[in-house]
Amino acid sequence: MLFHFCTYGFLKNQRYFEPFIYLAFLDKGLNFFQIGLLIGLKEVTLNTLEVFSGILADVFSRRKLIQLSFLSYAVSFAVLAFVHQVFLLSFAMILYAIGDSFRTGTHKAMIFKWLQLNGKTDQKTKVYGYTRSWSKLGSAVSVILASGLLLYFDSYEPVFYFSMIPCLLGIANICFYPESLEEYKTPSQRPSIGQHISNTWNIMRERPVLRRLLVEAAGFEGVFLTIKDYLQPLLKTAAVLWLTGWLALPISDTRAATLLVGPVYFVLFIGSAVASRLTHVFVRQYGNEEKASRALWVMAVWIYAGMLFGFIYLPVMALSLFVFLHILLNLWRPTIISRFDDYGASTQGATLLSMESQARRFTVMLMAPILGWIIDFSGGKDNMHALWPLALFGLVVCLIFVLSTRELDQAEPQIKAI
Repeated sequence: MLFHFCTYGFLKNQRYFEPFIYLAFLDKGLNFFQIGLLIGLKEVTLNTLEVFSGILADVFSRRKLIQLSFLSYAVSFAVLAFVHQVFLLSFAMILYAIGDSFRTGTHKAMIFKWLQLNGKTDQKTKVYGYTRSWSKLGSAVSVILASGLLLYFDSYEPVFYFSMIPCLLGIANICFYPESLEEYKTPSQRPSIGQHISNTWNIMRERPVLRRLLVEAAGFEGVFLTIKDYLQPLLKTAAVLWLTGWLALPISDTRAATLLVGPVYFVLFIGSAVASRLTHVFVRQYGNEEKASRALWVMAVWIYAGMLFGFIYLPVMALSLFVFLHILLNLWRPTIISRFDDYGASTQGATLLSMESQARRFTVMLMAPILGWIIDFSGGKDNMHALWPLALFGLVVCLIFVLSTRELDQAEPQIKAI
């Protein structure tokens, strides 16, 4: 099964538009505020559907829900390719969000179910980090293919169309997942949706540590998801300045951006893959997931502080720290997912992980339009110095968590199925 888990991660990240999505929106004539509204709409839809889709996955079929996720992605990418109106782009982003809501939490729950069935729950950080590394290797491959498509077509539309192919392959891959990865195999075993919600609520009520983890997810990864794609216009501005300005190369802005965005994202994804695969080593160095998480919060404070200085005085420094921030997230992700599995119940696995995803996306829903408006007001598309609010936002959030975090009780026993 590990092969199919890794194949899933590799295929789901064959989104050839992803390193260029902000640039594609800007190319369609949108400003940062409109882009922020589209991202915010996607997150609103996700937050509306996230937990309910996790409940459906736990109670009915995790495998079928993921297949519907890939189908929704394919339709969304087709619409994103050819429309330019904000209204129609909104429809595409809603379909994108439906795809995400059916997938997030569901596949991780199947991985942890497989570990439970095979008596390998003590290896969850290592196994999840390994499968996540294949996701990032998929991203590294996708950025090479995307760069080739952009250099050849000199247009962003083809990258959306080609992204539909891996979705169909992803549907086929899920067909090889055994029924044993479902939480309930027969209708007679399934609780009602109301009973499932009640069980999940009881776990959340009895375990304040789970509520704390939801807040941490909203803080650490929510901030990252809000600001991460601003790396794209930062790279494009640098590429146009260096390649068509200083070197006077006779190429379009799209090709100039590709020549810098492609290599940087390739290095970023390879570094992320290595970080994910070595997360268990990082955790072992600090003793457990709780202490490792606190160390990551402290590291994030220094990175955001350096980015703030860089945006104001030395943009190339901010650009470099953006890359390190991506790598830091890939140490964080397996760590917090393992913490959720420690304190949760397997029968609510997809639901709890969907709630985790919902918490971090709530930050994006709230802050993406606001930060977009602030950056437009500060200087707009071509001013790298105007991106300083991103770093300030991250720095403030991380300082709050570092100053308020307390050690969680690692000795607290795991809750089993209710």
